[in-house]
Formats: sequence, C-alpha cells, structure tokens
Amino acid sequence: MLLPSMAQTNKQSAIANLLQAGGLIAILLSPASTIAVLSAPESADKASSTDLDTTGDDSLWSRYNYAGRRALIKADYKRAEILFKLALIEAQKNSKDERPLAATLNNIAELRRFQGKYKEAEQLYKESLAIKTKLLGEDSLTVANSLNNLAVVYTEMANYAEAEKLYKRSLSIREKLLGKDDLNIASSLVNLGAFYDYQGKYAESEAMYKRALAIRENILGDGSADVANVLQNLGLLAEHQDKLDSAETLLKKALAIDEKILGVDHPQTARIQAGLADVYIRQGKLDLADTLLKRALITHQHSLTFKHPDVASDLVKIAELDEKRGNNKDAERVLKNAVSIRKELLGPNHPDTSRATQAYADVLRKLGRNKEAKNLESALPRAMK
Repeated sequence: MLLPSMAQTNKQSAIANLLQAGGLIAILLSPASTIAVLSAPESADKASSTDLDTTGDDSLWSRYNYAGRRALIKADYKRAEILFKLALIEAQKNSKDERPLAATLNNIAELRRFQGKYKEAEQLYKESLAIKTKLLGEDSLTVANSLNNLAVVYTEMANYAEAEKLYKRSLSIREKLLGKDDLNIASSLVNLGAFYDYQGKYAESEAMYKRALAIRENILGDGSADVANVLQNLGLLAEHQDKLDSAETLLKKALAIDEKILGVDHPQTARIQAGLADVYIRQGKLDLADTLLKRALITHQHSLTFKHPDVASDLVKIAELDEKRGNNKDAERVLKNAVSIRKELLGPNHPDTSRATQAYADVLRKLGRNKEAKNLESALPRAMK
C-alpha cells in the first residue's frame, strides 16, 4: 500500500511543475463547445467529481474544480487544464484541510491520463492517494476510487501485476462497503474485465463484463454511455475470440448509443468507430473500414493532439488497411509515424510499441528492405522474437 508520507515528499515539486507548465490566463466559465470523453477500458470514477466530501462548499476552489470537471467530461482539455490549475492554487491556500488538494491532484491526474501522459498521471494519482489514505484510512470508498484510477494507468503502462493487485483491492473495498450491485462495483468489474481480456483470459473477462452490464442496465437503463462502454468492450472481446459477427453487432449497438448521447465527434465515439473498423478489415469490408478510420483519426487528432496513444492506434489500423489493399508504401509511412508516437509516449519496450514495430518490420520486408526490417526486429524485447 502507498504510504501517506509520499505526499509530503513529492508534493511541492509536483505542484510547482504543474503551475510552471503553461501560463494561467483569463477564462470564461461558460459551457464548452466540445463534448465528453469516457476513456476505454473505463472512465475514471464518476465519484471523483465529488472525490472527497465537500458538500455545501461554495468556495472559489469548488467552483473552479466543478467547472474543470465539467470541461473534463467534455473533451475540452485545454480549458480543464486552466481550471484545475486555478483550483490547485486555491487548494494550496487552505493548509488546514487537504481534501481539496487531494481532489484536485486526482482530477489533474485524470486529465493527464486522458492526454496519454501516463507517468505524470501515475505520480499525481499516488500523491492524491497518499493524502486520502492519511485522512480517511485504507478502507474508504475514496481510497478505493484512487486505487481503481491508478490501476487503469498501470494497465495503460503495461504494468499488469501492479494493476491487477490494485483492481482487486479496490473491488474488495467497494464490495465490502457497497454490496454487490452498485455503479462503483460495475466500474471495477469493467476494468478487471479489460485487464483479463489483455491477458487472454477471455472467460474471466466475459464474466466481469456481463455482471457489470447487468448492474448498469438495471440502474441506468440500456441507452447510457456507460452501458455503451461495456457493449464496446464485449464487442472487442468477441473480436479477440474471432467471433466477428457478434463483435460487429455489439460494436454497432455501442456506436449508436454514443453517437446519440456523446455525439459523432467525441473521442469515445471515435474509439468505437476504430474498433468496428478493425472488425470490418477482418471481414474484408475495406471501404466501410476506411470511412470509419478516417473519421476516428480526425476526431482523435482534433481532440487529443497528433501525438496520443489513440492516434497511434488509429494509424496502426490504417496501415493494416493499406496492406490489405496492397499499398505497402503508404503502410510503411503510416507505421513509421505510429512507432514514433508509441516510443515517445509509451517507451520502446511497451507491448503496443513492440507490436507496431513488428508490423513496421513486416511491411519493410514486403518492400524488399530486409536489412532495415532485421535491424528493427533485433531491438524488440525477447518476448516478441
């Protein structure tokens, strides 16, 4: 378990870095023009908008924090950045109550996760968790929320052993305090389901997803974005098991919900589009895949910047489509870009980087550039060779 002393050790330098990154400028607290983000495998806890009990708080911190949360659940990351930094300044003014500081650090960590800045997110989540543990003990719902969030980051970073430990710890706390049929329980189940899918434990994954789906449909109905999230993951799971017809049906259903609830130009909608395109590529429906991938890439580049893990994933799929069409030169160009993004954001030894590098080497070999392909493969982790 993370020790509370971590917050005191690292807090000042982390906060200083946050406040130095980009100037604070005047803002309007009017509604943002872009709309929401829910990150696969699962968005950060819905409870984090009231991450610690600040009921009745009408302070300037609370208003900045609330407006920042609203910007975050819309895809307005620049605005969220400014608002959370302002909230951080206000939180630091209250030396007697660390709850606002813990909540703000959690929210900035969540922003960093959505931006694909996983190392920063990890550090900030840890600092928030340390404060919460000190204030509330190890078995509170707020601590469980932070454990869940940190586990999501570890999953993205391919630190699977640590992720599984934190997912299970979070779920244990939640089940003890909430019972079996709560939205927070569903959140843990979805994340564990995604984790087991990554590990190839498909039966365990499906059981988690189906239990989460039942909870969410019972509480939220069958037309919410959270239900669409589970349907999306079930669709991806079906694809991983080569059940392409089932995958197509589930992903189409999820896409219809998110297009209605979140909008057609929303990053989460784009993730479903990219997943469905994957299925279409495998089914040989290349024109349908092409349309979806172009839309997904434009949305992700606009919402998440040109250097983001989701952008790299779109590029890998586009390269696969190019290969299917015999456009190996285009595939080589696109994969080169994808590998570069993943190396920068995830590191050279991350499984996603390795897979993109292997795909790049395969295309180079098709182009007769065998020496370059061999050089790339020689640098791959041993498990990939």
